Amino acid sequence: MFKASFHTAMCMALLFSSTSVLAWQATDHPTLKRFPNAEIENNSDYFEYEEVNVIRSKPRDVGGNAVVDKTEKISGKVTFIEYEIAEKYTALQVYKNYKQVFKKQGIQLKLDCNRSCMQDLNPHDFRSLIIDGRTLGMYGLSQNHLLVGVKGPYHYMLFIGEGTFDTTVYQVVVEMDVMDTDMMSPIAASLQSDGNINLYGIQFDTGKAVLKSSSKDELGQLADVLNQYPELNIDIIGHTDNVGNAKSNLTLSRQRADAVKKYLVKTHGIDGDRLNTMGRGQTKPIASNGSKEGKAHNRRVEIVAVNPETITSQTQVAQGQQKKSDKPSLDETKKKVDDTTDKVNGVVDTVEDAVGTVDRVLSFF
Repeated sequence: MFKASFHTAMCMALLFSSTSVLAWQATDHPTLKRFPNAEIENNSDYFEYEEVNVIRSKPRDVGGNAVVDKTEKISGKVTFIEYEIAEKYTALQVYKNYKQVFKKQGIQLKLDCNRSCMQDLNPHDFRSLIIDGRTLGMYGLSQNHLLVGVKGPYHYMLFIGEGTFDTTVYQVVVEMDVMDTDMMSPIAASLQSDGNINLYGIQFDTGKAVLKSSSKDELGQLADVLNQYPELNIDIIGHTDNVGNAKSNLTLSRQRADAVKKYLVKTHGIDGDRLNTMGRGQTKPIASNGSKEGKAHNRRVEIVAVNPETITSQTQVAQGQQKKSDKPSLDETKKKVDDTTDKVNGVVDTVEDAVGTVDRVLSFF
């Protein structure tokens, strides 16, 4: 009785503990391999959901902190990994290696900040910028470099610097949440389904190509879509009503489209090569110019998706990756079962040895 109960209790305890949630074990991010011979340090973390400020412009030092004019707040799965590399590999060598990796893997380089760009900045100097309340824990490095890239839903930041005994790489990867079609932003949904959308929240001073401050919200929404789908290219088309002459309206509509592009590039860091501008003046009305309401409908900024399929393909890839990551493979499941079985057998052998010892002791009495 004693032997069976004790044996069963030990097995149940082991099985219960083996199926509990285990702490995250630092390992390479599946989309970006480590530099050869690099070792992962303890200053590594994973968050199922967090917000990170991704750097979009050259940083500068202000009172021991890194200050950046342009950042983008990205939410999703966040991985922090610190690598240590033997000192025989310089920061410059590691930096150039990662640039080649970005190129080979199709990661679009958004910011290339070499050691002259970083000057005396250390990764630790970004502690209050990247993520609230997090200490990056990398002090006293020299020859620092910074690489920022994006591919699909993945955003990458790599800090690379030399310490006294080794070269350090601090890697931040954010996997942006890609919403399904039902929860997609109205702009993205229209570009995906219709290929275009008319934006009336982007407004200008009368007869001018000067954006009103009230336009910032809708321009920000458009920038969010462009950042969320980094392979998407668009046409920005200006339209007017029939007030004034046709020639001046054509010029004005083109200038307004250019003003939208300039704002997206300057304020949100969008690559200008993705934005094509044109003006249609009063030649493409969608309502009658015979009424005030009709004229208001005709005065608009139209956004046309040059390659709307990129929205669909990226959403499908992200959803497929999510499903794949949620469901372990057959090999992974088999390995976990085998490992658990080995552990159980090991404990069983130990328990049986212990029980045998107890039986011998009891038989002595």
